[in-house]
Amino acid sequence: MKAAAASYTASFLCRAKYLPPALLKEGLTTLVGWASSYSDRVTNFTVDVDMHGVFYAICYSIFYIYCFHFEFLSTDPAYLTSLNLTKLLTSPLNPLKFLSASIIEEMERICIRRANTLWIQIIERNKDFILPTFTISGAPNILDVFFPFDPPQLDMLARHIEPIYSEFKGTSDDNDSTSQSPHLGRSIDSPIGSDNPGTPMSCTPIEVGGSYLM
Repeated sequence: MKAAAASYTASFLCRAKYLPPALLKEGLTTLVGWASSYSDRVTNFTVDVDMHGVFYAICYSIFYIYCFHFEFLSTDPAYLTSLNLTKLLTSPLNPLKFLSASIIEEMERICIRRANTLWIQIIERNKDFILPTFTISGAPNILDVFFPFDPPQLDMLARHIEPIYSEFKGTSDDNDSTSQSPHLGRSIDSPIGSDNPGTPMSCTPIEVGGSYLM
């Protein structure tokens, strides 16, 4: 239930064009606060969705919002610093391993833009981490989250909600063809595959970490 609530909140915070900036920050701060507190008090750091599924889902939501709203968030460097997202990225629970390939790619573009060498090093080093295939219960070690406000596939519906619906546009000074490709320009709330860089940035549903199922 908590994981579903986090995904619903993230999808709403990203897609609602009419959302007040203060509410966006409040929602993101709440998610980061929960994840940070959880990371502080946990004692078993096994990278396992059965044990820490809510934490991984909330971290996914956090970095989903971060990528989607980076242009806005970057106008307030003090606020970004106060979130201390580096703490989550360096957590022994390794939430980075459960992010989709497309979100990782977008984070890398942002890091290059901001000359954030620390995050780039963390992301590169994490690629060598081998995620356990199965959880302690024997189930696939896969994060399954759901973002409900996908871009509508029906043109008739899209026309009705366009005035209040935000599309993902990427960072403003991205000039490479990847950042302007349909899968990022269209949305980050569309199907993704962890091994396919040509697929969109998030998924409804999303299953990341083990085999990818559509």
